[in-house]
Amino acid sequence: MSQSRIIQQYVPVIYAGSLKPISLAIMAADRVWYSHVAFDLGSHVIEARGGHGVVETSIEEFLLRYGWIKRGLYPTAVHPDDCIAHARSLKGCDYDEQQIFRMAVGNETEVDLEPHKLICTELIATCSQTPNPKYWHRYRVRDALRHTIFTTP
Repeated sequence: MSQSRIIQQYVPVIYAGSLKPISLAIMAADRVWYSHVAFDLGSHVIEARGGHGVVETSIEEFLLRYGWIKRGLYPTAVHPDDCIAHARSLKGCDYDEQQIFRMAVGNETEVDLEPHKLICTELIATCSQTPNPKYWHRYRVRDALRHTIFTTP
């Protein structure tokens, strides 16, 4: 029986948190210090942002919205360039406010009720093709954090 080698690839991500009510609610629900995650392109991020949908934002604007950040590397089942290209292709998709509400009240469904809309963690999971696709709509910041490699404390 031959074993195939799995080559692990990573894409840069940035986590953020703030003292804004929605951020505090997400952090409390997930019991983590971050409420948001985006693809980190250095001078820009690609994010699924409440009230805006999937957008590409300058890092300066992104940093103005948050009180603290942490950068890391997230595993991707596809080439990192393909992962980012997929994220760019989703720009303009709506944000799934209802999914955030369902997660907050513990009323998550097995089925993605609005597959054409995304939340930040769903964007990361969809583009990186991790983890199992049936869970992408229920993927949370705490889940993404568990899979991220952080090089600095």
